[in-house]
Amino acid sequence: MSMFEDREKAYERLFVNQQDELFRARTLRNRRFAQWVGKKLALSEKEQAIYVDDMVAYGVLENDTSLIEKAWDDIKKAHVIADKQDLISQLNLS
Repeated sequence: MSMFEDREKAYERLFVNQQDELFRARTLRNRRFAQWVGKKLALSEKEQAIYVDDMVAYGVLENDTSLIEKAWDDIKKAHVIADKQDLISQLNLS
């Protein structure tokens, strides 16, 4: 292998590692956000675990705006008093 090929492979590995770290961080953030929303919804422990898993999976497929909209819809359906800005802030804090 030439020096150029070695360097190219190293950059490819670096890119893959960075993307993996970004994915893990975003998934953890979404999990914490979903746990917070689940508490707002006063879900049982079992219901909250299911809700968190669903929200994390949803967050993988959708963007942050869609995740917030889904949480907002869930909160409205449960007739919980909340502010949409609280959701945005919590997602950014998680």
